[in-house]
Amino acid sequence: MLQFDTVHIHLHPDMHTPDWDPRFMSRVDPQRVAELAAHAGGSVFWAFAKCVHGSAYYPTRVGHQHETLGGRDLLAEIIAAMRAREIASIIYYCTCNDAWAADHHPDWRQRNSQGQALPEAPIDDFPWTCLNSPYRQRVLNGPRMETRCAMQPFISLCPPVCTMPMTSRRST
Repeated sequence: MLQFDTVHIHLHPDMHTPDWDPRFMSRVDPQRVAELAAHAGGSVFWAFAKCVHGSAYYPTRVGHQHETLGGRDLLAEIIAAMRAREIASIIYYCTCNDAWAADHHPDWRQRNSQGQALPEAPIDDFPWTCLNSPYRQRVLNGPRMETRCAMQPFISLCPPVCTMPMTSRRST
């Protein structure tokens, strides 16, 4: 049985991968990744479900799957490979930055107190999305309905503070 309260070594590969080059994701071998994680002594692996580009690493009906995966469920493959080596997985689902959602729904971007869209994140140039906009339903429905939450614990990262005019009344 995998234990989450006694683990010590977390492995978090930064997989915020754009989808403009098909070689990026086609070369990911979950078995090799799990082999390396085990060799490193990892006890927990952070498996990416959705990155700052807004791309899901599993087939999705709620958002946008990484273009180069072509229907492949990389998230499930990685979780299965880790489980086979008794390495626990935590699902990483980026909520604060979502370039795809911000590009397709500019009204979902975070706003300052004057109602102006916040500039791109200072470190990585990704737009901030607001959980007090209809974007929240995408965030809630994506992991709840589609990821393997029953198989592994799920944590949501980056819930930002938002001053969008919708803040006083949450959207549904």
